[in-house]
Amino acid sequence: MARPKNSRRVERAPGATFFTPCGVPLTEAETVTLTVEGLEALRLSDLEGLNASDAAGRCGVSRHAYGRTLAEARRTVAEALVKGRILRIEGGKVTVIKNDAGGINGGVSNGNAITLGVSVRPTPSIAMKQQSVDLVKKENVEISIKGRHDACIVPRAVPVVEAAVAIALADALLEEEK
Repeated sequence: MARPKNSRRVERAPGATFFTPCGVPLTEAETVTLTVEGLEALRLSDLEGLNASDAAGRCGVSRHAYGRTLAEARRTVAEALVKGRILRIEGGKVTVIKNDAGGINGGVSNGNAITLGVSVRPTPSIAMKQQSVDLVKKENVEISIKGRHDACIVPRAVPVVEAAVAIALADALLEEEK
């Protein structure tokens, strides 16, 4: 029995994962699959011009394993180009090093941690009289805020943002089940 493959390191998830030959109907074209680690090997060797030793180090594998991956990737791409086949990029056991997309590519989770940025504006409480609108009576009113108001609401914002994200993710899961 063969030893299980170790996870390969790739810098980022592929932006495009499906390429079709021009002029060939999709129903008639065969599909070949290029692994994500194969795409990374092509990028490092053929696009960035790294030698096998440096590229293997970036992928976290031996030079021999890298060379086999690169050779298989080149064969797959050559087959797609020469024989007019659909090229699908997927699979392989990989760990994405960079998470520039925040864990989401094209609206779909790529397996990385989902990260997002949140901005919190200052507390709008001002201890002076202000013009406002009474929505129940539908008339202009003058309001003044009394009492102590914390200037920093960030500690209170964290659980609110976490809950909002959890609701959005749960909603997306429920929509997918429909």
